[in-house]
Amino acid sequence: MKLNKKRKTLFVAVLMFLFLSLLAGCGGKKTKEAGTERPEYIYVPEYFNLGSSDYIGSAINYENEVFYYTEAWDDETGKSRTGISKYNFESRKSEMISLDVGEASVSAMQITPDGKIALLLYEWTNTEDENGEYQDGSGSYALWYMDPESGEITGQKELSEENGVAKDAYLGSFYIDAQGNNYLFNSSDPCIYVLSGDLQMVAAISLSDYINQMFASKDGEIYVTLYGNTGTEIRKIDLTKKALSDPLKFDKELMNINGCMTGISCDFLVNDQNTVYAADVTAGTFTKLFDWLDADVNGNNVNYFGELPDGRIWVITSTYDGNNNEAELLLLEKKKSSEVAQKEEVTLGTLWLDDNVKSAIIDFNKSSDKYHISVKTYGQDDWESGLTQFNADVASGSGPDLVDFSNLNYTLYAEKGVFEDLYPYMEKSGLKKENYVENVLEAYEMDGKLYGFTTEFSIYTILGKQSVLGELSGWTLSEMMDFIDQHKDSEVFPYASQQYMLYLLVYNNMDEFIDWESGKCSFDGPEFARILEYTKTLPEQYNDDAEEEGEATKLRNNKLLLLMQSVSSVEECQMLEGMMGEKPVYVGYPNKDREGNLISAVGSCLAISSKSGNKEAAWAFLQTLLTEDYQNSLVDGFGWSGFPILKSALELQFEKDMTPEYYTDENGEQVEQPKTTWGYGNDFEIDIYAAKQEDIDQVRGLIASAKKRQNNVDEELINIISEETEPFFKGQKSASDVSNVIQNRIQVYVNENR
Repeated sequence: MKLNKKRKTLFVAVLMFLFLSLLAGCGGKKTKEAGTERPEYIYVPEYFNLGSSDYIGSAINYENEVFYYTEAWDDETGKSRTGISKYNFESRKSEMISLDVGEASVSAMQITPDGKIALLLYEWTNTEDENGEYQDGSGSYALWYMDPESGEITGQKELSEENGVAKDAYLGSFYIDAQGNNYLFNSSDPCIYVLSGDLQMVAAISLSDYINQMFASKDGEIYVTLYGNTGTEIRKIDLTKKALSDPLKFDKELMNINGCMTGISCDFLVNDQNTVYAADVTAGTFTKLFDWLDADVNGNNVNYFGELPDGRIWVITSTYDGNNNEAELLLLEKKKSSEVAQKEEVTLGTLWLDDNVKSAIIDFNKSSDKYHISVKTYGQDDWESGLTQFNADVASGSGPDLVDFSNLNYTLYAEKGVFEDLYPYMEKSGLKKENYVENVLEAYEMDGKLYGFTTEFSIYTILGKQSVLGELSGWTLSEMMDFIDQHKDSEVFPYASQQYMLYLLVYNNMDEFIDWESGKCSFDGPEFARILEYTKTLPEQYNDDAEEEGEATKLRNNKLLLLMQSVSSVEECQMLEGMMGEKPVYVGYPNKDREGNLISAVGSCLAISSKSGNKEAAWAFLQTLLTEDYQNSLVDGFGWSGFPILKSALELQFEKDMTPEYYTDENGEQVEQPKTTWGYGNDFEIDIYAAKQEDIDQVRGLIASAKKRQNNVDEELINIISEETEPFFKGQKSASDVSNVIQNRIQVYVNENR
């Protein structure tokens, strides 16, 4: 796990089964797109740029105005600039309210029953010893009250132990109910303080865990969201019982509630990052209002939203490009579809959509006067049933025009002719294959045809120290097993358990055991039996609690020999070399060609359905992801999200990696400073400086060595192997018996699904 300034999630794609039986019988041109029925009403956005700010800390609306608190760093003064702004939707004017909070910051804002704006202020005070060294400091909270018209501060009240607020309290969420009671969530010792209008303690409600959010309904009742036994729950704060209520029951179970805001036409609004719902507590219903993408909004970028008295929805979003944070205020107005300019609808089906592609869809929809991309997200409520429906729609031809195959078995679909060959479209648009990282495109080819692509990639690999692996540039499964046998006294892989190593050695190398073209399976051979015997020596579950040393320490001391890694940046390679203390060898995963450095998609992988009736429209969007503008946009200040597939963009990334950063010291001299800091686990941290040419050359070589694509694994194959190996691991069956059963079951499955 990597920590500190960078955070990267290693996406392990696990494939579910396909409804390939539908493939043989589907034909003809589809007449109706799945999920593209135009609704009677849509929400049309209007945009207001709020400029650059480092942080928007809170936002609320009062009547037809939105108030928001901002912080921005001032390089000249070396301090943060703070302020409260308000935007009036009737006059279409914004106004900055002068606010001097000293060294404090505004944690939250709320409206009081008498129409004042209550500001929760937090200030941290450092103490110094006699030598001027900082000692432990302390934090303090206060409530200020501001007139929304004049901006005048009409009152200030301190929050302290006299009010029942713990000295070490860390107050986050803050709301005011219809009676003027103040609700403050203390995350340092999970509880909710309820203070009266004059800040007398009404209740201190202890919590067994943290809450996600606190919010008010339109009638001034206060609710919380939290993770419970049934997923994300909404509970009311019951002042009579001085406790949380039982979870509220609704007609729709939302997997992810990302924010709730006070409603006007409903009790409250609910955002699950994809969709906004109107909640009716009495009826127990969530009524869908709109999808964020249909309103040209990236739901992941929504910070605050709410409802105006006339039913319009205001939204504040912020995006960070690696250098600047850009805030935007939107106003969404409900209109009849017939009143809005009609565009040709193109559907994109997905189980989960990459954030960059979401932004690209929004940009495309804004700029195109001819086409509109609508996204159908399968499995929002139930992943398995959603995947089943997705597969059925794609296979039958009644599904989306564009397919995000990130979680589908691309190989089987492409072989069955479900996707369009994209090379003719590229040629027609003047996009040349040689301008892209060719081995990445070739990894998605079949018989010279390109049926889909990823916009950015990483290299999925196994690596170790050169002093351990020597000059190995690849290995077969048998050679890797020999290596394991030769180092029985060492920990070869971290977190090695029976099922984990089965994933590494079998699930991740399924092509070694199944030839889908010929239908031949080889689970009854000596290599599979050897894997079974080895994995049986491992624990059923890895005991992470027993670890006394971290992975980095064990690697340096040769107690741990190999790592599995998805390498997505030059910075990451610099970190790995620093952690190992020498140049790493990227030997890759085992396969018969000794080419085990694998192309791994970062984010969405897209294809055009061969049965789409809107192929040209689908390509109109898809080609934007291959343009220089889009590919260059992937070269951001983070330096870790993945490699772009356009060669010129990749070179631009390398150029940024090699560009030093400086600060001016007390003597006026330019001193090189770290570009960032990387950490691995809890026992290693390293400052990353500008890369050297040899670092870039190593990454070039790693990318060039990747000839194959990391493929998704059919869940049915995993189920068969997991089921049949269980009695072997328990000592109830021999490796030979288990191998034969697995061979027979998988052979039948392959024959049925080729």
